[in-house]
Amino acid sequence: MKNIKIVFEHDKGFVERVIRWLTRSDVNHIAVVYDSTDWECPWVAEAAVKGVRTVPERSRRWKYSFNVKYDAIRDVQGAQQFIGQSYDFTGFFIFGWILLWWRLLKVRIRRPLHPTKGQFCSEFVAQVLLPKVYFEDPQWVTPQDILEVCRNHKELFEEVPSA
Repeated sequence: MKNIKIVFEHDKGFVERVIRWLTRSDVNHIAVVYDSTDWECPWVAEAAVKGVRTVPERSRRWKYSFNVKYDAIRDVQGAQQFIGQSYDFTGFFIFGWILLWWRLLKVRIRRPLHPTKGQFCSEFVAQVLLPKVYFEDPQWVTPQDILEVCRNHKELFEEVPSA
């Protein structure tokens, strides 16, 4: 595992637009891409609907991409303990409703759920970055928060022009 990147998606589907609206974000998904030493192509570690997974990158299009300048291999491997764990769909549903009311009423709700088995995509990447970047509560980090961290910490991340 080498050449680790933090990548962000901006898809045009309905669910993706809702996610961006609820989180007030320019991006709707975040993942970690790394070159595999065992395979000939880059792999993606991400939290998806069925849980945290690793898949070949293939032809995914990223809106933003940041090379990680420090040695993050152990941090990615540590976060991979979540691979295969699935979402607590009750928590996922409640989280969506809380975000909706939070967005509509501009109410700041602090930690309404206990951490669930599964990870949201931004929470998964926050776990990777925790040894170098402080997050008050990784459960509430959004993709936009991590995008801002990558932009503001040029000593840790280098933006790669999108293709």
